[in-house]
Amino acid sequence: MKRRNWLLTLIMVMSLTIPSAHALMVDVPLETAVEEAELIVQGKISRTWADWNENRDLIHTYVVVLMNDLLKGPGQPINQVTFRFVGGEVGEVGLAESDMPRLEVGEEVIVFLHKRKEKYYRLVGEYQGKYRVEADKLSRKRIVTQAGYSVARKLEKYHVQDSRFPGRVFLTDFKRVVREIVREQQLKQRK
Repeated sequence: MKRRNWLLTLIMVMSLTIPSAHALMVDVPLETAVEEAELIVQGKISRTWADWNENRDLIHTYVVVLMNDLLKGPGQPINQVTFRFVGGEVGEVGLAESDMPRLEVGEEVIVFLHKRKEKYYRLVGEYQGKYRVEADKLSRKRIVTQAGYSVARKLEKYHVQDSRFPGRVFLTDFKRVVREIVREQQLKQRK
């Protein structure tokens, strides 16, 4: 146990000495996230694992999402998608970043993903590229939430709020808005 704590402390200290572009997270507007994403999918997390990179100096967590719905992406059907992010735990060594998303097997999500010439997809805007789909006990509908950010505020200009349930964004409304933004962006690209 002492060895593990020592290793975790060492990794944390080392990560503080490496400059990070993620030190300050700026709210990513939904339109920007849609534009930057190559793939937007709704699905359930079926598997996660962490592993070292090739140089064994960085840990990545890999996430497999079984897809229920494709909101943006290639025309050909896909059943699952794998993405990764920096951080995780391998054996007794762990690496944590402040902007790591929290993900659980079985969790239903909508993820905004891009590759940018990499082998694996990554979340757009780090953890801001992950939305959680959950049941709302008050409205008895499925809603979309995001850690640290108000989904309702991101969608204010689309007028999707139901005054009976302030602060909640229903899944159907969220998906409709995302699809509208995708269509608008595609039309602009064609012009």
